Amino acid sequence: MNPFFNKRVQRFSIRKFSIGAASVLLGTFLIGMNQTVQAEQLSSSPEEVGQVTTDPSGQEKEASTTGEAIPSKLAQTDKQAVTGATPQASPETEKTPVIPAPLVDPVAEQEAGKEVQTNSVETTTPPSPAATEPQTPAEEESKLVTKGYKVQAVTKPATASISNSGSRDPRNGQALPNQGESGFRTPETQTNNDVAIDGGKITASGSISTEPRMGSYSGVNNISYNLKFKDGAYKQGDSFSITFEELGNGDSLPKALSKDGKNFANLIKTEELYSETYGANASRNKTPYWAQRDDAVSLQEKEDAHIKNRGTKTRFTYEFTSAIESLTDVSFTGSINNYSLRYPQISTDKEVTSKILINDQPVVEKTYIMNRTEIKQDDNQTAPSIISTTGSMDISENGELLSHDEELQFRTNKYEYEAGTTIKIKLKNNNLNKFVKIGNFNEAKANLQNDITTANSKINENDVILKEPRGDVYFQVTKLSENEVTLKIVRGTASKGILYRVNWGALGVSREPVKDTFKLYNKNDKTFGPTEEELTVTKDGDEGNLNSQFTPAVKFDWKYPKKNEFDTSGTWLTEYLELGNVAMRYINAGNNRPILKAKSIVKDGTAEIDKFATATPTKDFTDAKVATETINTTKIEESQNENSKTTTATAPYIIKGTDNKYYVFKEYLKNSPYNRTATSGTVYDAVSNIVAAYDEAKYGKVTVKYVKSNNISSVIRETVSKDGTAKLENIVGNNYSVTPEEEITENGVIYKLVKTDLPNNSNGVLSENPIEVVYKYVVKNQKANVVIKTTDDKHSKIVELEGEAGTALPNSDEITNKVKELIKKVTKLKVTLTM
Repeated sequence: MNPFFNKRVQRFSIRKFSIGAASVLLGTFLIGMNQTVQAEQLSSSPEEVGQVTTDPSGQEKEASTTGEAIPSKLAQTDKQAVTGATPQASPETEKTPVIPAPLVDPVAEQEAGKEVQTNSVETTTPPSPAATEPQTPAEEESKLVTKGYKVQAVTKPATASISNSGSRDPRNGQALPNQGESGFRTPETQTNNDVAIDGGKITASGSISTEPRMGSYSGVNNISYNLKFKDGAYKQGDSFSITFEELGNGDSLPKALSKDGKNFANLIKTEELYSETYGANASRNKTPYWAQRDDAVSLQEKEDAHIKNRGTKTRFTYEFTSAIESLTDVSFTGSINNYSLRYPQISTDKEVTSKILINDQPVVEKTYIMNRTEIKQDDNQTAPSIISTTGSMDISENGELLSHDEELQFRTNKYEYEAGTTIKIKLKNNNLNKFVKIGNFNEAKANLQNDITTANSKINENDVILKEPRGDVYFQVTKLSENEVTLKIVRGTASKGILYRVNWGALGVSREPVKDTFKLYNKNDKTFGPTEEELTVTKDGDEGNLNSQFTPAVKFDWKYPKKNEFDTSGTWLTEYLELGNVAMRYINAGNNRPILKAKSIVKDGTAEIDKFATATPTKDFTDAKVATETINTTKIEESQNENSKTTTATAPYIIKGTDNKYYVFKEYLKNSPYNRTATSGTVYDAVSNIVAAYDEAKYGKVTVKYVKSNNISSVIRETVSKDGTAKLENIVGNNYSVTPEEEITENGVIYKLVKTDLPNNSNGVLSENPIEVVYKYVVKNQKANVVIKTTDDKHSKIVELEGEAGTALPNSDEITNKVKELIKKVTKLKVTLTM
């Protein structure tokens, strides 16, 4: 099957005749007749002639925190390249005409301080800062692309296949039946085969698969290409290029191409051809996608730049090595799935033509519609600023408070706030929560979220939406008590029309539930609260001099996001509050579910002074050391160092859970569903969690076989030492030991153990694989004839003996005398033993 087709499409086969435009007329005629002509299929050699190495590094990986949602999608792997069918993806596209809210822009989260390499980028240059800095989730999203490359010999008949792209289909962009707004039409594919490049030096094929309508950061479903190099056409130092136009964000191709272990070409240059210079003294150089949202330049500077309505055009140039001169049948095949598009947000729909080009010559083209982005009317242009705090509370199915999280939300609306602005929140209602210190009061950068509105954007002459720069803001807590917290903007300026969000934990603070929290649960909207608390905002003057710019109260609540109900009597909350400062949790490593109830390790510690630590348990399969719901054998030891006390906890090695199953200790977790998971640290007034993970026990079996020495397949007796059932003694990792009987009687016959041939696995450790211990036995006190012969079998003597089989022949005078008699006759003897 033609590998570039991954769905059923109409195809037309056009024979290559040297008649100029006649072939175009022929194709038009066939399409007009609405007939389907069966195209000849590509036949590809199964022989793999080389492997191309890949390098995932790329260009333009900038971002800062923002509020534009990028659909999250998993990259699909297509290692088959041209020889296999490409898995069909179903990416999300931006909704038209409105981008859904709330909006989170992961691609922009990393933008601050990360410049792209522009125009020519030599592959020998050091990695860019974006490549060396720790990646944010946004960077991971921007790399949602899976590539499969293969160098391959491919023989194809001269065929041109054209799939119906439907780019002008009036149904484009309309919702599919019964799928609502989100159901756009499925991806469509455009394919072209056997394009002659540079007078036939390269024969190229290509395929592009996209949805008919795309968003500015949609994923291109698939890009596939195959280059077949003519034998002897290229020499060392020659080059070729492959270019992706309006197909993605410039992720790099492999740095080296090889066949039969020989490197025949190297990537020497990567160029982003659609980069633009802008800003003061033309100091910025980025593609339109990044330029429109650049927070380092003013809205006026963006307007003066006349940013173009286009996305990306990335060219990769390869240089041949001397190996190309001796190799034959060389091909370069690649297939990329979910290539992240980077097109600027625009105010009007636009038809875009995407291309794959080889040596700047188009191989395949496909059109799609770039959706416009709706600019919302800013209803908050005259609204006061708002501060609130919300979060979620996670209660497990077995009624245990797993975790709770909280974030401070600061919506500026029509005002700006500079460094030095102080925000004080005082609890008037103490029944929902209290403030607790859980770490150092560090500076914490707020995440940014903002919709594109009439208040923070403009449209240039090219229909590109220009975004007003947003200011980064850093908060820090300066004062804390159970019912009051004061925090300050210590760096940056909070811009107009932005929602700033910062996690309380990053500020070193936790909102902890109290004994009456469950009483404030509203079952109808599944929310604890809300309560309204007192707010005071000050900047360079009398306390509260900015209060008039804010709504007068701070809203507090917790959401309960799960479907299952919980104990409304508050048992789960009582148990949580009784844990104190440090608790140990016991969970199944396979599903993160609790095995036993949590145990308090530090109950009344001195916050910020006392410490806690853990020790790994040693193997212990004794019944007295097994932990159960009623008898928890966790070991707790305390040591004093001046005014600081350290509590060390050792988890049980074996647990028998509430499900009556045995579990074996695996490890202490550093990350888990529980808040503040740690293996050691400082004691605070909120619960820190030591999380011990356990594997469900596996069981071993030991079978003991007693066999005949002269025929080990003949089993005299068989016993089971460990039966493999769910017993403590059978748990894998436990020691076993087998002691054989020296004599056994079976069917009236007495057998004696062969001590000179004992097995080497009579002692060991139980494993999941069944163990067999085999002992050999012989019949006790059996008779035997000793036959003494000459080597020519002409003379012989027989001596009858009786004794235990397996023992040495006795020093019999009779045997000695018989041997002496034969020695007189011959010089060579042989002795045989008959039973």
